Amino acid sequence: MVARMHRFVIEIQQNGNFDLIDELTHPDFFDHTAAPGQSPHRDGVHAIMRYLHSTISDIKIEIIHSISDGKIVATTKVLRGKQVGDIFGKPATDKMVEMRIADFLTSEDGKFKDHWATISAVLLESGDGYTVASESNVSARYNHDQRRGDAINLDHMAHYVATKIFQSLGQMFSGAQAIQQWLGQCADRISTCLTPEQIAQLCDPATLAEKALEKARPSAKPRGAASGGKGKPPPEKRRSAYSADRQMSVDAKPLFRSTVVWTTPLRLPVVQPYRTSKAKEVKTNLQMIKLQEPQVWDPVSKRKQLQAFPPNFIHSLDATHMLLSALKCTEVGMTFAAIHDSFWTHARDVDRLGLLLRDAFVEMHSENIVGRLREEFQTRYRGCMYMATVVAKSKAGMAIAEWRKENKASTTPKTGGELALEAKRVRLLGSEVAEEREQGLNMVTPGSIIANEVDDGSLFPPGDMARYALGNLPDADEFATVEDADRAVDDEVPAASHDEDEGVVGGSVLDTDTEALARLGSETGSKDAPMGSEAGRAQTATGQTGNTKPKSKVYPRKTYVWLPIVFPEVPAKGGFDVTRLRASQYFFH
Repeated sequence: MVARMHRFVIEIQQNGNFDLIDELTHPDFFDHTAAPGQSPHRDGVHAIMRYLHSTISDIKIEIIHSISDGKIVATTKVLRGKQVGDIFGKPATDKMVEMRIADFLTSEDGKFKDHWATISAVLLESGDGYTVASESNVSARYNHDQRRGDAINLDHMAHYVATKIFQSLGQMFSGAQAIQQWLGQCADRISTCLTPEQIAQLCDPATLAEKALEKARPSAKPRGAASGGKGKPPPEKRRSAYSADRQMSVDAKPLFRSTVVWTTPLRLPVVQPYRTSKAKEVKTNLQMIKLQEPQVWDPVSKRKQLQAFPPNFIHSLDATHMLLSALKCTEVGMTFAAIHDSFWTHARDVDRLGLLLRDAFVEMHSENIVGRLREEFQTRYRGCMYMATVVAKSKAGMAIAEWRKENKASTTPKTGGELALEAKRVRLLGSEVAEEREQGLNMVTPGSIIANEVDDGSLFPPGDMARYALGNLPDADEFATVEDADRAVDDEVPAASHDEDEGVVGGSVLDTDTEALARLGSETGSKDAPMGSEAGRAQTATGQTGNTKPKSKVYPRKTYVWLPIVFPEVPAKGGFDVTRLRASQYFFH
């Protein structure tokens, strides 16, 4: 393939022997990086080669690298010649031009079939040497994909390139992304669950009676500014603005106290401490300090529990590998030192250390780590119930809405509501008495509707996991957008501003740059201005600023349902044989 590639470069691209194009390219040739308006097929190769020789004369091509694995040939090269025609909008100068190019081609039946290329730079000769005429073909591709004809905005261009890169990484590492999403689903359910003890207490008749008495007692606080604040309705009026199921979600949030807990392959427990706690302000002569002291009775921070679990789980595996490596070094009397995933030993033992590191890695990953994690979750959180988020207009969501209309009188807070009803159904289904199991099967609850009617579009995915997935960067035209789907109470409504950061032990779970990028939009939106009002000076397409109204995200309406906690099946494992790493010349070398 390398020899064939050299022939294509020298005889066709350099010498202009266009008759060889059909001989060296497949009839089904396809250029995956063809410029907008250019044919990606074999006729496009003819056209671009003729255009090249009509705009550049005396072409000489220097091949820098050319390698092949038998399936793909990769070549980097530099094309030089005299500019005698228009190039990237630059008129002919009769001066030297230089183009730096990288090509990737696949082969079928001895002919090139698929092609990818990038022009890293086009340099034009000037009085002071060379000037950059075009850094790449990104600008043309950007304008084509976005259907834009305006002047290039560098912020938008950078966003466009970053999105393409991360989308490509997402496709390359689809298996890793599937595991990340699975971990996020598990954390989402754990952080919105009630323990069996909480369920029993909330459904206890004595507790329900006490709550009814408290609600019946007249409030000691007068209405007005003292209770609701200036210009605000009293709390009881604000609460009534929510729909019944939305109110159920609001009332349940302070009760969610279960954190994500797991055990490493070395049988060491790991607990995520992220909880929501109010900050205490301490004023000094120099400054005001905010202190937070999370306690076990504080509700969990769902956002941080969810975001932190995938990286923390991987860090726990890194720590396991480090300890296994240290143990193996101790067994053979080798000095071992480490910081995170960087390992040291004496220079004479470096090769031996590499072998031990690979052995420890293979030993750890030969186990079904994720499968065992699911079994642990099923055991640890058995009997819990979590609050699932359902798309209101899905088949299941509409069936639940109809059921609630018909059963409104029997699911009041006095009876324990839907939580007590679902807990009863689960208890009956798990009974050893056949009659009780039959009764549980015949019960109709929102949980049973989900079990019978659920499809891929019924349950909302964990919002934060979708936001942080590779390629899911904020839209460039929505830099001033603010996000919070939980605020949506109508069929389709603009999202309101992001909640304040919750207190967390150890600060943010993401590094500063990553979190700033991921939350771009919610941070830049004005918290003082309501949605739909003038939201300050927003960036325009030309990079200037002006008084504009930012677009608002629109989310479908949600409804909330209590479900027995069940963890999704683990994504299918890839076919890579981890034992091959023992012979690797690159892994831990």
